[in-house]
Amino acid sequence: MLLTTALLLACDGVKLDLDTNPDTDVATADTAGGPEDTGLPDEASEPEETGDTSAPSAGDTAPDTAGDTAGDTAADTAGDTAGDTAAPEEPSWLAFEESREEYLVDLGALVLECTQNTDTSYPVFHGCYDWHSAVHGVYALHVLYRLTGEGLYLEVADELLTPEAIAREQFGIQSTALDFEIPYGFAWFLALAREREAATGERDLAALGELVADKLQAWATDLSPVEVGANTRENEYHNLSWALLNLHQWAVWEGDVERAAEVEALSEALLDIDLPLEDDVSNTSGFFPPAHHRARLLAALFPEALDDALPDEPPLTPLTSFSRVHSAGLNFTRAWDLWDLWQATGDARWRDAYREHIEGHMDQPEYWAENYNNYTHWVPQFGVYAIALSYD
Repeated sequence: MLLTTALLLACDGVKLDLDTNPDTDVATADTAGGPEDTGLPDEASEPEETGDTSAPSAGDTAPDTAGDTAGDTAADTAGDTAGDTAAPEEPSWLAFEESREEYLVDLGALVLECTQNTDTSYPVFHGCYDWHSAVHGVYALHVLYRLTGEGLYLEVADELLTPEAIAREQFGIQSTALDFEIPYGFAWFLALAREREAATGERDLAALGELVADKLQAWATDLSPVEVGANTRENEYHNLSWALLNLHQWAVWEGDVERAAEVEALSEALLDIDLPLEDDVSNTSGFFPPAHHRARLLAALFPEALDDALPDEPPLTPLTSFSRVHSAGLNFTRAWDLWDLWQATGDARWRDAYREHIEGHMDQPEYWAENYNNYTHWVPQFGVYAIALSYD
């Protein structure tokens, strides 16, 4: 398979002369219509949805994993057992394994393009429409490099992550200028910092990661019991499970036993929340499935609690139409959780649901490869995260 050739053809004209001056005026994206970052981590800073459901309107125990389950917990043993019963000889799974790298190349071409755009004036994260999307775009560049060996991904990432640009990003994070990215964007930054070290050995984001983790943990600690419940059920930016999972993965990665224990204590509040997985069948207005995200956190930190949280079989099937722009991320984010539930249970039905969600969405390029404003600045990165789980 001539994957490198396909990548270079798909990325014909990729530019490396990046302008990272935060004082320059915001420029329009290479794809027409790239808007200015409004600083609002919600639908107000994204394209408006049409409401038409018939047409587009709308992970840590090992340091070489991009999105695996968090923590040194019993879930690891379950994952090992699951691997022994994976039945990789099944034709459907073998076909998926044979398609994964081609999927990554197709997604990677879009990640390369958007991360180099100048959609905002941030020093490093100025592409992909807004700060948080640029963060998970640069995260995806490192995963793509690690999994495919294609040096172009790392070349682009290194052009962005210069010492000067990192220092200026740190200045913005130390102030309150980027506090609107708490928790979502800050959680993604921790995933990026871990992945950069895993892919390259570089720890140039570690100090900034500690600052981000401190702010993210302070936010989670200050939540009232009512806010804990509401944010656990949140299906977009303020989802608490996503924040706590990445905090715990960061603590384990850094060997910070104290922070890991503190995050585990915070996470105990999610154990008693009534949030069955079946609730996510109809909860499709955002890009996160809250019940499955909570179950993923339980699998990482409290695997013994899964017995009461899991139905007999996966309740979700891939979505083929989307009521809102953000719903187009759900097939991939569901896949994140389904993979970890497969690792925790060893039940191949969860693995098959994971595969079906990825294949189902890759078969709908109108929801990831078309329309920069709506989809291509963020959905491909979600797909890279999902596919990486099956490698790691």
